[in-house]
Amino acid sequence: ADTACREELDVLARSASIELTPRQILATDDLSRWLAPGTAVYVPFLPKARYDDTIEACGQLRAVGLNPVPHFPARAVASAGQGQEWLERLGALGVDKLMVIAGDNGDPVGPFKDTLALLESGLLTRYPFALGVAGHPEGHPSADHPSLMQALQIKRDYAATTRTRMWVTTQFAFEADSFTDWL
Repeated sequence: ADTACREELDVLARSASIELTPRQILATDDLSRWLAPGTAVYVPFLPKARYDDTIEACGQLRAVGLNPVPHFPARAVASAGQGQEWLERLGALGVDKLMVIAGDNGDPVGPFKDTLALLESGLLTRYPFALGVAGHPEGHPSADHPSLMQALQIKRDYAATTRTRMWVTTQFAFEADSFTDWL
């Protein structure tokens, strides 16, 4: 039993991801010393950040054999043209996964008020990115549970209709019941 448990833990550890800000990534030149090749590194987009830093950080991650998963914040995209430019630059670096989020901006700076508006625009269907979307087992301060579940249903339908590879990512929690109840 100990050997089987150890093997399961090894598999879990090898598939683990980490989140590092662009500032952390760009300030470090030895990430490959700390992270195994192929590790997924989520790159958040923080309020008042520059997306150019996100793109540069993704390039640095790819250069050392890590797999960047940048946040693509709907509310921070000023126009469809800007979104297209960001997507093309990420694709040129070899990025193949995005974490699509609404973003923490209170008001959108462009046409996308949330993730659903971004998906409905068709912008993402032009590119072969796999898309991560947020799940909220412990709730969200700006949406009730039925609204969150309806949004996940719409995103699932989008993935099926467009044949987009999609997964759900959640924040970590210390109470397993919140996850099992949500699932």
